[in-house]
Amino acid sequence: MNNSTYRTYNIESIKDEFFNIGLSKEAIDFVFLHNDNYNFEFLKEKIIDVEKNLRRDISNLDIKIDAVEKNVNLKIDFIEKNLNAKIDSLDVKIDNVEKGLNAKIDSLDVKIDNVEKGLNAKIDSLDVKIDNVEKGLNAKIDSLDVKIDNVEKGLNAKIDSLDVKIDNVEKALQKDISSLNIKIDGVKNELNVKIDSVNTKIDSVEKTLQKDISSLKNEFTASNRTIQVILIMGITLAPIIYSIFNKYFLN
Repeated sequence: MNNSTYRTYNIESIKDEFFNIGLSKEAIDFVFLHNDNYNFEFLKEKIIDVEKNLRRDISNLDIKIDAVEKNVNLKIDFIEKNLNAKIDSLDVKIDNVEKGLNAKIDSLDVKIDNVEKGLNAKIDSLDVKIDNVEKGLNAKIDSLDVKIDNVEKGLNAKIDSLDVKIDNVEKALQKDISSLNIKIDGVKNELNVKIDSVNTKIDSVEKTLQKDISSLKNEFTASNRTIQVILIMGITLAPIIYSIFNKYFLN
């Protein structure tokens, strides 16, 4: 049992040494699982071989890394040179473009100055023209003001004359209306007198008719029919006569 414990302890120590030199736990377990001889010396030699191989591989990797680094540096230098050349070319191009643009800008400045001068001259000419138009319009407006004042005065005079004429017409109409009222009152009075006279005559006729009817009744008691006709005629004629007088004399 002590041998088994010692063996286990040695294996763990060996695993620790493998782990310390940089091998992974999986690689160490793989080595122990595929190795029937767990002898310490054998394993130690194997570890030394593995370490040598690792050192050789690491050295080879360093060489490869150096070579790659050199290649990368060479490529970077080449790219840098190409970029610098392109940048220099772009600088020249930009300078040429700048010079061309500056020349165009200077030309545009001259053109703008000329356009500005031309526009200022036209604006000055328009100002003079506007002033002349304003003066002419002011003169016409003043003339129109005078004309309007004269027209207003003439219209006011005509309106005053019309007011006087209307007043005179109104007075004349009032006189005519008063005269007509007097005439109407006179005609009304005359008609009333005539109506009263007609009413008196009608009353007299009615009384006479009544007397005649009464006399006829006494004389012609047998002729009731004739008497009735006479009565009907008298009663019928009375309103007709009254309406005739009313139509021609009262109205």
